[in-house]
Amino acid sequence: MSHHTSRRVRALIMGAALVVAAHPAHAAAACEGLTALTASPGGAPLQVTLAKSVAAGAFTAPGPDGPPAAASPYGSLPAFCRVAITLRPGPKSDVKAEVWMPASGWNGKLQVVGNGGFAGTIGYRALATALASGFAAASTDTGHTGPAANTFATEDATLDFAYRAIHETAVAAKQAVDGFYGAAPKFSYFNGCSTGGRQALTAAQRYPDDFAGIVGGAPAIYTTKQAFGQLWFYQAIAVSEGAIPKEKLPLIHDAVLAACDALDGAADGVLENPLACKFDPGVLACKPGAAPASCLTPPQVESVRKIYAGASHAATGEKIFPGLERGSELGWSPVPVSYAVGRPRPRVYGDEAPLSERTDPNAARSFFSGHAGNCLATTIVATTALHRIGRPRLAWAVLAVGLAGSALVGVSRVAAGGHFPSDVFVGYAVGAGVGIAVPALHGLSVRASPLAFPGAGLSLSGRF
Repeated sequence: MSHHTSRRVRALIMGAALVVAAHPAHAAAACEGLTALTASPGGAPLQVTLAKSVAAGAFTAPGPDGPPAAASPYGSLPAFCRVAITLRPGPKSDVKAEVWMPASGWNGKLQVVGNGGFAGTIGYRALATALASGFAAASTDTGHTGPAANTFATEDATLDFAYRAIHETAVAAKQAVDGFYGAAPKFSYFNGCSTGGRQALTAAQRYPDDFAGIVGGAPAIYTTKQAFGQLWFYQAIAVSEGAIPKEKLPLIHDAVLAACDALDGAADGVLENPLACKFDPGVLACKPGAAPASCLTPPQVESVRKIYAGASHAATGEKIFPGLERGSELGWSPVPVSYAVGRPRPRVYGDEAPLSERTDPNAARSFFSGHAGNCLATTIVATTALHRIGRPRLAWAVLAVGLAGSALVGVSRVAAGGHFPSDVFVGYAVGAGVGIAVPALHGLSVRASPLAFPGAGLSLSGRF
């Protein structure tokens, strides 16, 4: 090597040393020091509410966690750093998230876990599973807690549930990992099923740079059409003469296996490709003299066909939601999914009512307006009674005042966010029916009596 070449090499080495000195790798922080964590560029404002070292096997979930008889997954966990964060991607956002990081044995990767149903809780069991496999793990409640209606309590809560919470949790979790270990995760993954499956697809579409790999199972996507699909299944399984009792589900399933199990070359009780199975439930139709438990009635045969076919538009035949596959029969449930039949009160969807009213469990149940119905029923009963005692002018006056009062009550209930207009109209219909039926069914008779109401000469008596 020449003298000049040697000098150039030494200069390059010194330059590299200066660069390294100017940009040193930041040191790992103690767990408790992560309370000073700040949002990364472009990330939502965050506040660390807890940064605590947890000893091996010492974690206890802060609330109800899993089925009562389920074994706890926490006793065998290694020591880890637990960080709780509040994220506010919108002015009314309140997204809670937690990041768990192994104190030792970290595999260099991050796993963000998904939710189920309407979320509303941190997935502690999913965090434990990921942590036990060596991952740093993160989970979020998606921006709300409590009943399902709280998912839509504000526009920010809805957007956070829809897509923002998972993204912002991923961003904050990477920041926490970098702060704790002094290095960003080599790879970040997402893992979720059902709502988590929807979150997986949404993350891939909206934020493709968040994760190097995504596991998304049974995605609950296209929610509006899915709700119609769930109602379709419920009506086929549980409503009218075509209802299928759970005792007959094994009958249908066994018939499916008998027809299709061997199509994949192995009679092992598993349909490798359910789409290849063309089983028709008509083969189970009851024959004369057959035991009812051993066959399907004609309406039940049609119900099974409807379940396989899936929801469709009655007039156009357009497919709305896919059916359940052949081989799934043992999992059919007559219980409708809550988001398919639940109807929160209007106040839940706005910001005007106090949060305590919007999150009250009763706010998740919008039924017909009893206030409006009672007003109209009382009006009709009183009007009927006055007509029967020969006071038509007074009856018409009571009717006018009562109808005006019923209308005012209905408008007030809608304005207060207690009911939808349709709830009020149904209440009127029920009230009118009660107002007409009660006098007729109870054999209401009316007689004059100066003792009942002094100066009015009116007394009502009923025969019961």
